[in-house]
Amino acid sequence: MSSTTPIKKSYHGWLLLLLLITSIMLRVYNYLPLKTLAIEFTTLLICTFFYLERSSYIDEYNASEDSEKKEKLVQKIAAKKIHLNLALGFFFIIVISGYYDMQTVKNELTHLNVFRCESKNGFEIYVDKKEGWILSDDYFFINGKSKINAFECKRANKE
Repeated sequence: MSSTTPIKKSYHGWLLLLLLITSIMLRVYNYLPLKTLAIEFTTLLICTFFYLERSSYIDEYNASEDSEKKEKLVQKIAAKKIHLNLALGFFFIIVISGYYDMQTVKNELTHLNVFRCESKNGFEIYVDKKEGWILSDDYFFINGKSKINAFECKRANKE
């Protein structure tokens, strides 16, 4: 029997951890919207599944002496690597598009003057910067004692 070199585990585990930390940090500092959170965690869960499955194939390959079994395992390892790379790419696209959406919203909040907001009680409120509403650094519209989360507001034409 010919001696084959063992397959080493790849960097994907560290990349998964790095992407998770990046996603959390970007969200903490209001650079990612909450609406993408579920799809991000689902994608990372799928990535983790592919990573663990690939790792088990690599362990099985390294422990095996049967050349036919090793050939099949090499194909399975390559397929899981492709699946993992696609899932990681999808995650990256989600994060980039979420970042772009959030920057667009922040740009609108700073440059537009009139917004339609929903209050905690479910009432619709028109916020007009010309009427004394101020956008704070942590993205709240403030006017006197009234405070409204700016991310719950949409562009509006006041009628």
